[in-house]
Formats: sequence, structure tokens, C-alpha cells
Amino acid sequence: MDDGDAVTEARLADFGLSENAGAALSLTDAMTDEPAGTAEETIMFRVPAHDCRVFLARLIER
Repeated sequence: MDDGDAVTEARLADFGLSENAGAALSLTDAMTDEPAGTAEETIMFRVPAHDCRVFLARLIER
């Protein structure tokens, strides 16, 4: 860890949602209630130094 921002990646397959599932995740920032996009295979986001990010995810069909 350091004082710089971090870019974090999470593969949906790690959560049990394979690429062939025909589904994606609709993401909402849990702190601001702002839409954070749709993830089909990978979620990538920036985390400011000394902070955290929390998302709500809703399963959607592709």
C-alpha cells in the first residue's frame, strides 16, 4: 500500500458468473447511489488512496 490511487479488477467468473452465463451485473455505487455501469466479464474501478468503494450489483440478462 501507498498514498496513490489504486486500480482494482475483479473477474465475474471469480464470483461464479461465467462468460457463458448470458448474464451481466448492473452496478450502483452504494455510497452515492449513482450508476456505475454494467459489467459483463470484468469489473475495473479506481479506488482513491485511503478510501474504499462499495457497489450494489443487480443481475441482468444479456
